[in-house]
Amino acid sequence: MVIATADILVEVSPAEVRAALMDKDGELVKFFVERTHRQSLVGSIYSGRVVALDRASDGAFIDIGLTETAYLPRAKNVTEGQVVVVQVVRDGWSGKSAVVTRTPVLQGRYLSYQARGKGVQAERGFGKGRRMTEVAKVLGEQTSGRITIRRPALKINQDTILRELATLRKLWEALVSAATTCKSTTCLLPAPDLVMRLLRDQMPAEEIYVDGREIFITMKKMIDDHYPDLKGKLEFYDRKSPIFEESGVEDKLAPALERTVALGNGSRLIFDETEALVSIDIDSGSVSGGPDSVRRANMAAMGEIAKQLILRNLAGLIVIDPISMSNRGHRKQMVNALRQAIRFDDHAVDVLGMGPAGLIEMTRQRSGLSLGGQLLKQAQLSATLSAETDAAALLRKALRLNGPGRQVAVVPPKIAAALEGPLKDALAQTGQLLGQGLEIRPDETKKMSDVFLER
Repeated sequence: MVIATADILVEVSPAEVRAALMDKDGELVKFFVERTHRQSLVGSIYSGRVVALDRASDGAFIDIGLTETAYLPRAKNVTEGQVVVVQVVRDGWSGKSAVVTRTPVLQGRYLSYQARGKGVQAERGFGKGRRMTEVAKVLGEQTSGRITIRRPALKINQDTILRELATLRKLWEALVSAATTCKSTTCLLPAPDLVMRLLRDQMPAEEIYVDGREIFITMKKMIDDHYPDLKGKLEFYDRKSPIFEESGVEDKLAPALERTVALGNGSRLIFDETEALVSIDIDSGSVSGGPDSVRRANMAAMGEIAKQLILRNLAGLIVIDPISMSNRGHRKQMVNALRQAIRFDDHAVDVLGMGPAGLIEMTRQRSGLSLGGQLLKQAQLSATLSAETDAAALLRKALRLNGPGRQVAVVPPKIAAALEGPLKDALAQTGQLLGQGLEIRPDETKKMSDVFLER
């Protein structure tokens, strides 16, 4: 088995599922991680209750049965105590509430369906073509709901598309029926996990490799039953060498967590995440010469910035400080280059342009934590891995040890706290897979974890 480029690689372990999307050149395009004790709620649908109105922001806080209330923006015509059906569109992070909407969208691989809208439209990021026109014509004969055609729909027959539409409509009817009988906050539709989102949303040019047998079986059934365009692409990875090491993903992930990115012309990008915004500074470094050299350096940076925004999952307000240019024509070229580079992003992006201070402002739709926010202790200050990230890596390492003896892990106290706290179920599962418990020994003198076989 040869791991080709343009693949999706899925690594399964007790504490988390990690997935990497590679392009045709073998570069890391996207990286996902979902911890078993903290899964995304995006896409879930709840019957909730309005517990408070926020007059200042024209929003409302909704009890959906979680520890924290969710926030509903633009909450017109709702009253305290009212029962409403809402869908989570953004996870909570850094103490902020999850965000919900009253216009749920049911997402399939080929279509998305919004019962309260009308018309047929194409998913953002791709234009019209003959096949697109054909699909739109067939769907235009449908009389209810707003239907969005997704990219994979252009590769399958119309019967499959219409069958998915019927499934989405039937699901919505079932949700409405269930909501009418709810007397308390209830989850009407749970959010899909990472593996299901990968099958639903991604378009691998080559293969999907999975190293977990149970998840492989689940994915295969989903493909066989619902996603014909993915048939023949799924493979089980059963080599001894870990899939991310074999493919080089581990080596490519580390630079995506660094604050700086070096560019080939001698300049570099400096990324800083704060609560309010993301700042990106283009440092001239060893770039020298006149205005045209500066223009070329800034233009080259735009393509790399677009790649890094997607890979790092940076979102919200983003401010870019380019190498200073006074030529208005050069400034316009640079902004246009950024728009071209980011146009295929599957998140909503708005490049606002360059302001009077010479800064480029843009916004990018937020979907969960950034890559640094998920894996690092303090994403905006350093590339120090969080205790949970280190603990998850320790469990993966323990499962790969071979030989006689009892497995013992000597770890810093923070790693021990993570294993005995949020990752305690993952630790127990690791022990079951090993056939014996994994002993955890906290050691205040240790800066790095170590796992070994003790005889």
